[in-house]
Amino acid sequence: MSDEIRPCPKCGGLMFKEHGEDVSWFCPTCNVKYKTK
Repeated sequence: MSDEIRPCPKCGGLMFKEHGEDVSWFCPTCNVKYKTK
């Protein structure tokens, strides 16, 4: 598994890393974005 993909804590599906001002993770299954600190 690459650094760009990780399992979603909510549904267990794949989240994709998004690079912006802050790094965030997007889960298309839940349609939710998670912010990382």
